[in-house]
Amino acid sequence: MEDSLLALVDTVKVDSAAIDSTARMKYFKYQREDKPYVELKKKKPSKFFAYPDQRYLTRTIQIDSTGQFVEVVEKIAGKQIKIILRMTIDDYIQMRLGLREREIWESIGYAYELKETKKELGQLIKDITNLEIPLPSVGVLSIFGEPKISLRIGGAVDIHGAWRSETTEGVTASRLGNTRNEPDFKQQVQINVSGTIGDKLNIVADWNTERTFEYENQLKIKYTGYEDEIVQSVEAGNVSLQTSPLVGGSEALFGVKANFKIGPLSLTTIASQKKGEVKEVSVSGGTTSQTFEKRGYDYSTNHYFVDTVYASQNPNLNLFQKYYDNATPQIESQYLIKDIEVWKSIETIGKDPAKERQANVYINLDPLNAGGRYDSSLRSETINPISGQKDFSRFKLLTRGDDYLLNEYTGFLTFNTQINDNDIIAVAYRVENMPGAADDSFFGEFISSAQTDSQRLVLKMIKPKFLQPGSNYAQAWKLQLKNIYPVGGRNIKKEGFEFQIKYEVAGQDPVVELPGGQGTVRLLNAFGFDNYDAADQANPDNVFDWRTNLTIIPQTGEIIFPVLEPFGRNIPTELQNSDSLKYQLVYDTTKTFAQQQKVKDKWILTGKYSGEASSVYQLGFNVVENSVRVRLSGTELTPGIDY
Repeated sequence: MEDSLLALVDTVKVDSAAIDSTARMKYFKYQREDKPYVELKKKKPSKFFAYPDQRYLTRTIQIDSTGQFVEVVEKIAGKQIKIILRMTIDDYIQMRLGLREREIWESIGYAYELKETKKELGQLIKDITNLEIPLPSVGVLSIFGEPKISLRIGGAVDIHGAWRSETTEGVTASRLGNTRNEPDFKQQVQINVSGTIGDKLNIVADWNTERTFEYENQLKIKYTGYEDEIVQSVEAGNVSLQTSPLVGGSEALFGVKANFKIGPLSLTTIASQKKGEVKEVSVSGGTTSQTFEKRGYDYSTNHYFVDTVYASQNPNLNLFQKYYDNATPQIESQYLIKDIEVWKSIETIGKDPAKERQANVYINLDPLNAGGRYDSSLRSETINPISGQKDFSRFKLLTRGDDYLLNEYTGFLTFNTQINDNDIIAVAYRVENMPGAADDSFFGEFISSAQTDSQRLVLKMIKPKFLQPGSNYAQAWKLQLKNIYPVGGRNIKKEGFEFQIKYEVAGQDPVVELPGGQGTVRLLNAFGFDNYDAADQANPDNVFDWRTNLTIIPQTGEIIFPVLEPFGRNIPTELQNSDSLKYQLVYDTTKTFAQQQKVKDKWILTGKYSGEASSVYQLGFNVVENSVRVRLSGTELTPGIDY
C-alpha cells in the first residue's frame, strides 16, 4: 500500500529547481481553438485577442444559385478563411429562430441578475476597469513579490455642446446681418491608469488635455524593494531630482532614477533628458543680451509688397535687388510710392468708427488717374468672394509709423504687429510715374475720396485670408517677402550685435565657409552682409555690415537679405555646386512642408543681440515651475523678495 502511494505522481507540485524558462508554460495550458468552418452564431470578440481590421473582414449570408440552400461565408481581404457553412433554407430558419430565442432568454436573465445583485452601471464599469489576474508563484515574475497582476483604470470625458446666438445692436458689422448663430463644442479628457505586478512594481499614467505643460502629463514605472534589499527603488518615466539647497535641482526630467542602500550609505543615480530647453538671458546696464538661431524657413511673415511689379526679379526691373544689393541704393523714381493708406480687416465694430469702412478688395486692380473713379460694380455689396482673388470685409485704417513701416522705393510694407492667417490686408496708394503730380497713378480709393462715410471703398488686396501656395493664390504668394528674418528682439542695438550664416555638413559642426571657384568662400560675404570693414572701406572683415534699414531693421529686429530668394533661385553662384545647396521649398511652399525636406534643411542663421534697457524682461511661455534662477553679479537672488 505504501509503495503504491509513492508511485502516484503529484500533479500540483511545482519543480522549483527547473531552470528552463519555458517550464512554466505548462501551467498555461488553456488555448483558444477556432473551428475550421463558419458558425451561424458569430463569436463575441474578446479583448485578449487581436482581430483583423473590420474594413477587411466580411461575413455574408446568401442564397446559392439553386435557390434551395443558404451559404454563410467569411473572408479576409477578399479571401475565404473558413469552410463555407451550407444548409437548406428550412434548416436555416429553424436555427435562426433557436438562436434568437436563446438571445432573448439571455438578455432577460441578465436583467434579473443585475436587479438581484444590485449592480448598477457604475459598479459594472468598476468591475471592468479593476482587473486582477493571479499568477503561478514561479518564474521571473517572482522577483516582484506577490504572484498577481492588477490594473485600475479611471478617468472622465466631458463633452460640452451648446448653440450660441449673438445679436449686435447698432450698425451692421457684416453682410450676414446683426445676428450670428453657431455651435459651440468643448471636450476635456482625463485618464488615470494604475497597474501593479506583485507588490513591488507599479505603473502609473496620468493624462489630461487641460494641462498647460507637456511634462505635467505623467508616465512613471516604479520598482520598490523591501526594506532589507540593496535596491530600494528604480523609477522610469517622469522623474525629478531633489537636492540640497547648495545644489540646484531640476524639473521636467524624463528618464531613469535609482536609489540604493548599503548599510549607512545611500546612493541616488539618475539618467534623464529634459523635456524642455534651457535659456539664459544676460542683462548689462539695463539691456539684455541674447543669442538666436534660425533655420532657412524661419522668415518673418510680416512683410508684403503692394504689387508684383516690386516683387519682379526680371533683370530689367528687379527693384528690390537694385536697392539693397548695391553700395548706393539704385532708385527707379517712376515706381516711387508718394502716398499710401493701409487697411486691416476686423471682425466687429471698433472704438473709432471714423477710421473704419466697409470695402471690397481685389488682388488685381487697374490704376486710376487723379479724380478717376472705379466702376460701381466693383463696390457692389453682393460680390462673390474668390479665395486669393477678391473678398469683402470691414476694415480699420492703420497708422504709419505705429502700425507699419513703408519703403516707398521698393514698395514693401513692414508691420509692427503680427499679421494673422485670417487677416486681410488691403491698400490704396499713389505712384509717381513721371515727375510731377499730373500723371500720378492711383491704385484703390483713399478714404478722402468717399462721398459719404457709409460708401463702400474699393481697395487693392495684398494679403488674402489664409495665404497659401496654389493657383488662386499665385499672385498673392509672390507679394509676401520670404527673405527677412527676425532675431527675436526689438529696438536692437548695434553695439554687441553678431551675425553669421552657417551650413550643416554631415559629420561636422556647421561651417561658415564653403568651397568656391577659387578656394573657400565666407558665407557672410557671399550673401552680401560683409562687404566693408569698421572704417566703411570696401574690405570684408568677417563682421556683419550694420546698415540701418538696408541690412537690418533695428526697430523690428529683422535681418534683410539683399535678394528675394537667398537660399533658392538667388543662391550665390560663387559657391561650388550651388544648385545642390538650394532650398527652394522655402519659397515655393509653406513653412510646414519646407521643414519636412530634411535633406535640404542645412542653412542656419545664428548670432547675438542686445535690446533696449528695461526693468521688465520677458522669459517667454511654458516656463517650468521653480526652474528660474536670477543672479546679480554672481549672487543668487530670492524670488518674491528680490524679484
